[in-house]
Amino acid sequence: MNWRVAIGGILLLACCLLIAHSSYGQTGQSQPNRGIYDPNRTNVANAIARVKSGNFVGVDVDMIRRGAAVEAIPALREQFARVKDPLDRAQIASVLMKLGDKDEIYWDFLVKLATQVIDAPDFWSYDAQGKLVPGPTPEFLAWAKAHKLSAAELGEWPQYSLPGQ
Repeated sequence: MNWRVAIGGILLLACCLLIAHSSYGQTGQSQPNRGIYDPNRTNVANAIARVKSGNFVGVDVDMIRRGAAVEAIPALREQFARVKDPLDRAQIASVLMKLGDKDEIYWDFLVKLATQVIDAPDFWSYDAQGKLVPGPTPEFLAWAKAHKLSAAELGEWPQYSLPGQ
């Protein structure tokens, strides 16, 4: 399957899920949270504190999403403005929208990023025997550099980041 088509399909699915989730709101959980990474009050509060401090990682943003912590919206907005990595910004924008933030800047950012990725050249190539050539193609590297995106992170994104969303 063509990498561009696969990424486009994944991004389209992610956008559809985002819209559907926003449309129907959030539902309560039927069982109490008991795991170390469950979005309980303490874990969510700690994640919010880390985002406010600027010393956070993606799992903190995801904890805020899973905990439906609308009180984190101002901190997430601030970090969206400060963070430079497009994939980190995409995660923050997605969570802001899921939390009900109506500012179109986040939707516009996600659409722009998705459009760039859909128009990207193939990440992988194959030799004459059909074996995968390691690493991204020179065309993809040039495209990523021209768009100021990390080729390595974009190559990992569909494999590691999107399935957890």
